[in-house]
Amino acid sequence: MFRQRTRLAVLLGCLFIAIPAAVRGVRLDVPRAEDFVRRWNLVATVLGDYVYMDGGEINQFENGTIDAAPAYQMNSTLSIDISTSWSTSDVSIRTIEKPNVPRNLPVIWTDREGNGGFYSWGGVFSLGRLVTRSEMWKFSADGRGGGSWSLFQDFANPEAFGRLSSTESAAYANTVDKGFSIGGWVSGDTQLGFPQFQAIPGMVSFDMRTKEISNGTTNDVGSKRSPFDTLLGGTAHFIPPNSGVGGKNGLIIILGGHKSYVDRQVTLEDSPGLDLKNLTFFDPDTRDKHWQIATGETPPYPRSKFCITGFAVPGGGYDIFIFGGRNAGQGTFYEDAYVLSLPGFVCIGGVASGIKSVDPAPQGLLLFDMTEQTWKDNYDAKAKDYIRAKSVEGWYQNG
Repeated sequence: MFRQRTRLAVLLGCLFIAIPAAVRGVRLDVPRAEDFVRRWNLVATVLGDYVYMDGGEINQFENGTIDAAPAYQMNSTLSIDISTSWSTSDVSIRTIEKPNVPRNLPVIWTDREGNGGFYSWGGVFSLGRLVTRSEMWKFSADGRGGGSWSLFQDFANPEAFGRLSSTESAAYANTVDKGFSIGGWVSGDTQLGFPQFQAIPGMVSFDMRTKEISNGTTNDVGSKRSPFDTLLGGTAHFIPPNSGVGGKNGLIIILGGHKSYVDRQVTLEDSPGLDLKNLTFFDPDTRDKHWQIATGETPPYPRSKFCITGFAVPGGGYDIFIFGGRNAGQGTFYEDAYVLSLPGFVCIGGVASGIKSVDPAPQGLLLFDMTEQTWKDNYDAKAKDYIRAKSVEGWYQNG
């Protein structure tokens, strides 16, 4: 079951979702299947038996025609029950009222203590509307697929949070009790008071137990040190310590994105892309940094804002799934999938997604079976635990 739950979370974070609704001609966060066009720029996480999705924008048919506006903001948080099986043609998606201003691709840090929840910070204000000062919000799950939002203000050091900039295009990940946000940029679409794009160096860390937040750079030492100076559009993932790969504290891997500059206005198009065969890891406690070169079919780059998730392998090892992303230099999107397998540091990939510009998937939702390396439109709540695909296992057997 863990295999499918993890796979589902990454796809919901990248692809587009819809469910039937009863009203035609009205903008809804979950329109009828026949009215749905596409959904993008949302984020997702798994809490217990539910996938929660937040942020992003949606486009849909209205009275038989595509809305003249290219998109409108998602005003609700969504959840899907993954304790039961379903197909993408009959999946039920719940809407949860959201009082805060919608954003695209915010940083989220998942806290699974108790019923669980997640913190949301940064991102781009949807369609550039209602931009505010930097705020962090917390979603508290109720264990039944619902929950509630509240403005988080209980920092142990609120003055430190007040000095931070609310970024977009940051790489983020979290351990059991700490969240990390690396790089990103600020602009007039992310926070009041910024007339132009400006890269933000360093890394923000947030302790979800003590509620202390801090900002570190590459010049700092010890527990405040940042593994990167600047990073735009990269992706991060936490490899847990019980995987046989991550050491006693686990490791955070950072992939893709662009290096940028702090002394000039920046765009992704003007920033050098980072090769995905160059793997960067850091220890979330000591901040020690490590490098490794991947072999095999490494994903083409530059690649930013792609999906990532991971799976522990029985007997030791960890496989990371990479899907999609954007080539900022060419203004195009990738439609491929890869597996980065550890500790072999080998990429197996080039799997075509089958997804084109018009979303052909039922309800705009697909699942990728990591073992069979195929796309599916059915979720099996009783699926067996993850095992490596033959193509990946063959590399370990034959070298």
